[in-house]
Amino acid sequence: MALVFKRGGKRAKGYWYASWHDHNGQRRTQCTKTKDKATAERIGRKKEADAALRRDGVIDTVQERFSMECCKPLSEHVADYRDGLVAKANTQKHVEM
Repeated sequence: MALVFKRGGKRAKGYWYASWHDHNGQRRTQCTKTKDKATAERIGRKKEADAALRRDGVIDTVQERFSMECCKPLSEHVADYRDGLVAKANTQKHVEM
């Protein structure tokens, strides 16, 4: 069960934090960026449910990591670099590849 709390105690002002165990069994804490406790509890339950799916193998963490990374082809990276050189007003000699 996700733990929801405010830093500084019950009378503290500010955002609620959610704390849960991830798929590796480590305790994670994240600011929910909300001042509503019910919303913070819902966010905490969602984080916990996602961790359970990863722990049970429904979501493959390796595939998930690769899908989150930028998948731009190398040619686009080179074109962006060349456009950056042109934008800096470099001479044609320095822009040629």
